[in-house]
Amino acid sequence: MFSLLNPGRWLLYGAFLAALLLGVWRLDVSRQQIGYDRAVTEYTAMALKAEQVARAKEQSLQAQVTKAENEAKTRETKLAASAAATRRVADGLRSDLVAARRDIASASRAAVDRYAATASAVLGECTREYETLAGTTAGIASDALTLLQAWPR
Repeated sequence: MFSLLNPGRWLLYGAFLAALLLGVWRLDVSRQQIGYDRAVTEYTAMALKAEQVARAKEQSLQAQVTKAENEAKTRETKLAASAAATRRVADGLRSDLVAARRDIASASRAAVDRYAATASAVLGECTREYETLAGTTAGIASDALTLLQAWPR
């Protein structure tokens, strides 16, 4: 019936084997492509997530910077108003001192003593306020330096 030496049969077996090998090779290439596509998809998703996290962090930092800038502007406005008020008070005190010098020449000894006592009390109060202010300012400067030195680089 079938002869083992039949060349058609060997040709058919060869074609079948070639088709089988080609199918296996294509299956392997297909699996590799699927694996590659999956890896690309996973990498893209991870990169997108990392980008979103970085963007959120950047937006958070920018919001902090904006908040700090706004607070600094508010502080500057308050400081400018305080400085203007201080200048007005100082101008008023200068006027009072000019008037006191003018009046002291014709004042009695008791009035001069009252002026001296009042001036001494005012000087003492100003000195205490300046000392308190200097201590507070030094503490703030130290805190600012600490924050600057601790800031991540």
